[in-house]
Amino acid sequence: MKEKIINLNKKQKVSLVIGIIVLVVFLYSAIGDAIFRVNEFNKQLKLIDQNTLTELLKYEQLRPTLLGFMWKKTLTFTYITNLSLAVSLIIYSFYGDKLFSKLWLFYSSTWITITFIVFWSLIFAELAKAEFWQLSFTISTHAINPIIGMIMLFYFKKDLSKYIKFKHCIHSVWFMIVYYIFALVIFFSGYSAVSVLESKITDININVYKVIDLPIYSFLNFARPLFYSGNSIVLKILLNVIIVIVGILTVIGLSTMWMKLIGIRKNKKVRRDIK
Repeated sequence: MKEKIINLNKKQKVSLVIGIIVLVVFLYSAIGDAIFRVNEFNKQLKLIDQNTLTELLKYEQLRPTLLGFMWKKTLTFTYITNLSLAVSLIIYSFYGDKLFSKLWLFYSSTWITITFIVFWSLIFAELAKAEFWQLSFTISTHAINPIIGMIMLFYFKKDLSKYIKFKHCIHSVWFMIVYYIFALVIFFSGYSAVSVLESKITDININVYKVIDLPIYSFLNFARPLFYSGNSIVLKILLNVIIVIVGILTVIGLSTMWMKLIGIRKNKKVRRDIK
């Protein structure tokens, strides 16, 4: 392995080093966020009175789990796309001549662009007043790594432009669809708890969905899509359909945008000598 790394050309070494940097930034965010959440848990644990805590601990399924606190963000689109970018860059350094490696890097850069856009347009407002360290963990995975991914697309544009077709922009949608289905299954698997909790809570200002942290993303609440809190079933279905359509068009649109920006042409002939 050592000899193989030494024999890498300049671009391969750049891909390897940048891939490792993206991975380190990701781990900084993941581990740092986990530690931050545990510290917040400890602060709240000190505030709760002994009787309430004793009563709460009687109910096994209601007990807070540190493992859940630390690892729940691994389900997010953000973490998956960050990890995908890191791995794709590392793999590209060794298998850059393979089509699967070129596609993986292209797809990962597109997906993490979505992470960048969605966060800064829909989610950042919720964290605007967060503590410094929490913001640093967030910015690492929502700004630093996405920007690195975009830069790497341009760095390798000559290598990618020979092989990527417009059909690959269409194919880039599969991950978004799989993730949407995953989020849908997760949401409705725990949805029954919402009704039970709502019947117990009298304060109408309490957001039950936020209390049990059911939606992976607040805007991806299938019962309250795009933050709609009304009772119209038709409108809820319509908004959920809009989310899917916009999601699909966004992925295809961003893929096509990157294809054009890095000089890829839809009708460009592709080499057939790729391994």
